[in-house]
Amino acid sequence: MDALIDRADVVAAAPNGAIAPDAAIADRPVVLAIADLHLTLTSAAGSVQVLRGISLEVAAGEKVAVIGPSGSGKSSLLAVAAGLEPASSGRVRLLGRELAGLSESALAQTRRGRVGIIFQDFHLLPNLTALGNVAAAVDLAGEKSGKAARHRAEEALRRVGLGARMDHYPTQLSGGERQRVAVARAAAIQPAILFADEPTGNLDSASGAIVEDLLFDLADEQGMALVLITHDARLAKRCDRVIRLRDGVRVDEAGEY
Repeated sequence: MDALIDRADVVAAAPNGAIAPDAAIADRPVVLAIADLHLTLTSAAGSVQVLRGISLEVAAGEKVAVIGPSGSGKSSLLAVAAGLEPASSGRVRLLGRELAGLSESALAQTRRGRVGIIFQDFHLLPNLTALGNVAAAVDLAGEKSGKAARHRAEEALRRVGLGARMDHYPTQLSGGERQRVAVARAAAIQPAILFADEPTGNLDSASGAIVEDLLFDLADEQGMALVLITHDARLAKRCDRVIRLRDGVRVDEAGEY
């Protein structure tokens, strides 16, 4: 089963036993393993060390929050973990596959149908309806096509309370509705792991609460792992574990928020 990762292999790659805090999930298969991750980005102002020696694991079905102040590296960690940004050094194994050195097409194939991603800014296709956005994701995932993809998309939109808004375009939807479309799009492919980057960050409290409940309910229903990037301490407390970043370093897990 390619979603399984050899835990001993990951621990050996992490310096000074950095994986040890995650020992509580030792009896569950690992869907994401990161060891001694570094990310350095270069701009006109010079090089910036965004991530410095991050190590962590996420088990199947586990909900993990990553918190920290702005600029701590949270979104960059998600981007590297999901294969959207190459690491400068270290190891990232997603669903049993080492991401280092993979081409863009190989990375896309790794994510296809098994990795869901939700962005703070929705990232919906403006020329497609809510139904079209979700159906396109299902089709691209290779799970279903044509009428079958449409049916799966309809089910997903009904699940997030948008059964009456399927034929609306993104500009005709509120911010909360657009994020619910994004949740439906990510969940419709029934991924093994779902990455969510500040999914309630651009929403009012009422809309944010709806999206928040949907994320946790869908994760439970589908048994998928959830990696949640958030500034919201209350939201983080709903997760199984909390990982704190500061200045690109993992500094603390659980306890205080």
